[in-house]
Amino acid sequence: MSWRSISVQISVPVTLTGLGADLSFSRLAGRGSPVRGFQVQMSTNGFDDSEENGARVRPADPASDPAEIGPEPLPATIEEAHARIRELAADLSARADDAAGLADRVLRERAELENFKRRMQRDRAEAARYAGEPLLREILPALDNLQRALAASAEAAAGNPAIASLREGVAMVLQQLLAGLAQHGLRRVEAAGQVFDPAEHEALGQIESTALPAGSILIEHDPGYRLHDRLLRPARVTVSRGPGPAVGN
Repeated sequence: MSWRSISVQISVPVTLTGLGADLSFSRLAGRGSPVRGFQVQMSTNGFDDSEENGARVRPADPASDPAEIGPEPLPATIEEAHARIRELAADLSARADDAAGLADRVLRERAELENFKRRMQRDRAEAARYAGEPLLREILPALDNLQRALAASAEAAAGNPAIASLREGVAMVLQQLLAGLAQHGLRRVEAAGQVFDPAEHEALGQIESTALPAGSILIEHDPGYRLHDRLLRPARVTVSRGPGPAVGN
């Protein structure tokens, strides 16, 4: 018997899950002879490979798999190599420029984000600092009325102990209220005897006076108030015009 007539069959069963098909690959070779090829046996086990019932099993396209694509061929001449180097250098430079642009964009957007965070924190802190402003604006007229009541009852309290005692109690309540509001940032604007400041004072009129120079505040009608650094209401005042013209003999 000739050795070339002997063949070896190697079978590897493979099951295609979901298709219900069993494939058996057999490699046939004669002893001492080159590989003759492969044989494929397939049992469908009820699988219908018609186009109406599903896709057929087709061999893979080597061109569709990047792993099957070989390396780029080497340049044949020095000139081609130099040209390829210049092409790669230009591509590398362009990619470096793109990377630098992206890095600069990231830095600018990060800076904008930090500025936005600081601005939001500042706005939130300011909103919390002046959260009581609407309530204080509503309370100011009540403070004015209490102070007017104390001023109007001064003469009556002088000869009446009952009124004096009541007036003293109202004064204590007013001072306690002002002290509590001061803990939340309420401050009274200085007016009487001060130089008129349009940023803090509202002039209701001017009169001639020798007691204070021109531009000084003679009378404070309604006190002004600040909440921290924000003016809630200017003080309403009367301003001195200075001494009048001299009268001749």
